[in-house]
Amino acid sequence: MTFIGAGKARLARTADQPPFYSRVPGNPVEWTEFVAVLEKAEPALEEIRQAMEDPALDWGLGTNLPVGPTTNFYLPMRRAAQWLVGAEVKELHEGNVERALQNLEALLGLAQMNREEYARVAQMIRLRITGNAVAATWEALQAPGWSDSQLERLQKGWQRIDLIDGLERGLLGERAFGEAACSEARHADSPRTSQAFLPPGTSQTTKISPALVMQDRLLLPAWRLTSANDDELFFLKMMQACLETTRSLETSRSWNTVKQTLDELTDHVERTAGAWQGFPYPLSAFSPGGKFVRDCAIVWQGFRYPLSASSIPNPRKASEAALRGETERQLALAAIALKRSQLARGAFPAALDDLVPEFLPSIPHDFMNGKPLHYRLLSDGGFLLYSVGDDGRDDGGDASAVSPGKFGLWEGRDAVWPSAVHK
Repeated sequence: MTFIGAGKARLARTADQPPFYSRVPGNPVEWTEFVAVLEKAEPALEEIRQAMEDPALDWGLGTNLPVGPTTNFYLPMRRAAQWLVGAEVKELHEGNVERALQNLEALLGLAQMNREEYARVAQMIRLRITGNAVAATWEALQAPGWSDSQLERLQKGWQRIDLIDGLERGLLGERAFGEAACSEARHADSPRTSQAFLPPGTSQTTKISPALVMQDRLLLPAWRLTSANDDELFFLKMMQACLETTRSLETSRSWNTVKQTLDELTDHVERTAGAWQGFPYPLSAFSPGGKFVRDCAIVWQGFRYPLSASSIPNPRKASEAALRGETERQLALAAIALKRSQLARGAFPAALDDLVPEFLPSIPHDFMNGKPLHYRLLSDGGFLLYSVGDDGRDDGGDASAVSPGKFGLWEGRDAVWPSAVHK
């Protein structure tokens, strides 16, 4: 979905060249080359399509300790999603709507992979793939030749996805994994114990060093004696608050209200535990003069809450991504139902209410303000469909960029389902 202006995106299938990067700068890919590459990959793509007819629920049997895939699971899934998008564009370019739909259904299946997995990374992967599927759905709906039965299949694929449930499941997993790390730190007696308290982003293959031995033999025992209970209790309270806030999203609370609560939680975590820099604290931090007492306070604060500092995720960032993804899903569902209505009745409806119950079980929801999505029929027979965007304020479907020259679904004053530009 390449935006070229406020509320306007360029179609891929009608472009002079496929809108994908060339390996040789300045030498754009031609359609003949693009088609040939995808035809060569067709056996692998067919395997993916078949596998995605029944996507796996999770990574497999787990234990009380954090477990994940034995290989980097994200990159293969992302690559598969990109190939499916490319295959869909190829089929649309050639006028094969049914084949395009099969690739899109596989893409939606990929967004359902690991849907019951408690690892937060698995749910974040689903969000990224869902974004690919939104763009692919928008592209597909601009093509001619759809039947109602095909659109109904596409709609059912979207209805199976629930990103808010995935966010909650990921937070439950983070809480369980944090508890497992705490148990490990309380009771284990080996250098690997320090891995539970490494700063975020630190490699888990860090070699044993005098600093890590000092952490295990001196600082970790001191934490166990003085602040382990406080750290664990603070971690559990903050994770429970994140979970309760996430669950409130399903009761039509607006994102504006929720993000204020999440910002307060984030500030509280940062004030309490955010100063932690890992054990042992670098001696360079102890500056001479009057800063010594302040630096000691910072070290003590970080020493007291290493579990919380390393295990509590950024609730604002994760929730914003999930809310945007879920709102995009609602926009896609509304756009599919509008297309079905147009096919059946010869024109788009006057209001989204007219889609219920024939084409939708209920009016699609705008999670940004806790109300139904906004829609109106235009004088040219088209329609305007939009979410109020991050600020929660209805600007009448104004897609103009908040930052000049920066276009995109979430860059405008409202998040508008874009109109199509062929060239």
